[in-house]
Amino acid sequence: MSTIHTTSAWCLGDWLVYGEGAFAGRYRKAIEQCSLHYQTLRNYAWVARSFPLSRRRDTLSFGHHAEVARLTEPEQDYWLSKAETLSWSRNRLRSEVRASLNQRHAKDGDELPASDTESGGGAVTDGKPPNATDQAELRVELSTSDGDLWTAAANRAGLSVAAWAQRELDAAARGAAGV
Repeated sequence: MSTIHTTSAWCLGDWLVYGEGAFAGRYRKAIEQCSLHYQTLRNYAWVARSFPLSRRRDTLSFGHHAEVARLTEPEQDYWLSKAETLSWSRNRLRSEVRASLNQRHAKDGDELPASDTESGGGAVTDGKPPNATDQAELRVELSTSDGDLWTAAANRAGLSVAAWAQRELDAAARGAAGV
């Protein structure tokens, strides 16, 4: 079953990435056909975009790749190699990566917020790094067509949707505040 899930997650993610310029409403179609949530499909596309076919590890699951997708390419390769060599489960990889990030942040005088370290929800966060403790989280509900539009705009800018939205909201706030 996990092989089927891994294969279908990669296939759906690759299809969604491929269809960015060609298929309007691709998320709506995928939701109708697969009965998956919009955010799940966005996460599949984000992980697929983070790992071109040549960088994927056949011996590791889609979930392993999702756990390290937010990291830099060298960090991704390092952690995936460790997971492969040591036969780590996805949960073990998650735990090791989080412990390493916590150590890194502790050296910088920061700590990861509890929601990132204790949620058990996985590392897929739409490209967002762990929130610093002095930041707030903003949730926005979008229709599928708005989500597709925002994704296309973010892709054109070479940013994740979260980074693009933050940039746009910052610009709007500065304009509104007259700054």
